Amino acid sequence: MSDEQRVHVHRNHVQIAGLIGIAPLLRYTRGRAISTFTVHTLVDGEAEVHRCVAFDRLAERVQPLELGEHVEVTGKLHTYTRTDRLTREATSVVQIVCEEVTAL
Repeated sequence: MSDEQRVHVHRNHVQIAGLIGIAPLLRYTRGRAISTFTVHTLVDGEAEVHRCVAFDRLAERVQPLELGEHVEVTGKLHTYTRTDRLTREATSVVQIVCEEVTAL
């Protein structure tokens, strides 16, 4: 297998199309725009909820998207650990770090 083929086998890339579940919430942290929202898809007849995050200009661009709007999201998966403030229980969270969001 060539080096070029290995890069494609091991790349972190995701592309989904679905409906906005939670409309984008825009906030600024240390001067950087961050928008979080969810996209709902169907997998084998079951609803899946995908947590998405967009940064900078893209975060501002997704702000007008509304609940139920059909979108396509391209990006990469990112996993982080979150600790509950009350129970101190650690939970892994998987989200899509958006590179492109298109209204369909």
